[in-house]
Amino acid sequence: MSGGGVPTPVPEAWSLKKLRSISRPFLSPAPNPTLMEVNEWVWPSHCHQHAAVLRHGQLLRWMDVAACLSAERHAQMPCVTVSVDNITFQSCVKVGHVVILKAVVYRSFKSSLEVGLVVESEDPFSGSRQHICKAFFVFVAKPSDGAKVQLPTLSPVTEEEKREFLLAAERRRMRTTYAKDIMRLVKNIHREKKRTSSLPSVLPSRCVSAADTAVHTVQIVLPVHANHHGTTFGGQIMEWMTDVATLSGLLVKVLLNTTSYCRKCL
Repeated sequence: MSGGGVPTPVPEAWSLKKLRSISRPFLSPAPNPTLMEVNEWVWPSHCHQHAAVLRHGQLLRWMDVAACLSAERHAQMPCVTVSVDNITFQSCVKVGHVVILKAVVYRSFKSSLEVGLVVESEDPFSGSRQHICKAFFVFVAKPSDGAKVQLPTLSPVTEEEKREFLLAAERRRMRTTYAKDIMRLVKNIHREKKRTSSLPSVLPSRCVSAADTAVHTVQIVLPVHANHHGTTFGGQIMEWMTDVATLSGLLVKVLLNTTSYCRKCL
């Protein structure tokens, strides 16, 4: 506006129509509505007693919760964990760092859906991040009334979403094939028993009997172990499984060291 109160005309180059035409190419696609980001601060209670790093069981628990949030946001009904693909942890998470979990639905089928999840850790002081792992969770919708389910379809927008949408169908086929292969092996287990019976009964010097590494645990499901549906969930069960597997692995190390020490004393 000029000094006399008369509005200053807007140049044609800066008209509203021109601005819209300029800004349109820079508009990013709308975020995926199933995208969930969960941040968890790693406390000493989340870590191993012998090392200040996050227990993998605790991490799996957080991963399952984040993935379930994404699945239920899309399904609009309760979902339960069916399976998790092979997970490789690239690095450990130190105490005091922040775990960043990003989950998103890649594809929905009739009553099941696949959720992709990426985990990173961040140093809150330096801001540096590390990739921890990527996982694929499969959930099944379980309505409270037990009715048949037909999940809403998912329309990918970005190139990454389109790629994962196509790959999700292939991963589903591979899971089905893998499950059939396992069932076939279980049925033919008697053949494997004949093979193992021919193995030597005397173990080499640096071997430990599998029976000596067996760990058994019984857990009571307390309210702290239940989810928002009032039942225990896949993440909690995976945490218990991982803790027991870790103890079994530690027994191997302890037994090997003890055996080595005893031989030195003889």
